[in-house]
Amino acid sequence: MKIDLEKLATASREELLSVIELLCAEIALLRAEVEELKRKKARSATPFSKDQGKANPKKPGRKKGDGKRVERRNAPEIKPEDAVKSVSVTLAEEQKKKTACPDCGAPLQLVTEEASTIDMPRQVKREVTLFKVETWRCPVCGCIVGRGTHPDLATPAK
Repeated sequence: MKIDLEKLATASREELLSVIELLCAEIALLRAEVEELKRKKARSATPFSKDQGKANPKKPGRKKGDGKRVERRNAPEIKPEDAVKSVSVTLAEEQKKKTACPDCGAPLQLVTEEASTIDMPRQVKREVTLFKVETWRCPVCGCIVGRGTHPDLATPAK
């Protein structure tokens, strides 16, 4: 809105009141716009927001698998010239106390899995370490509840 200051000097009381009303309305609109901008600035954690979310957004993260847990890969082929060292890996004391599956409540059974690492030193002969890993596994659903650890054994992905 453009106001001519020279005309205001000679305007009547009614004309001045109407100008004041128009200015008050414009001030109210500008204040509302400032408030909206302040609110948008406070929500700056979502920089690519388009002001409207999806009607049915997907749940974040990976989908839970509906199959059984994938076991470790098969042990590597052990060649006759390999130096094989066998190491027993037991469950930690707090894991030995577990007796039931936390998912389904079935009693656990102690099984021994094989895991291995291959060290390739500068020499030609490989060193294969075969770990016998104690593991609590639910016989009903296959859920692994506890597994022995060893510093030289890689932790399996969950």
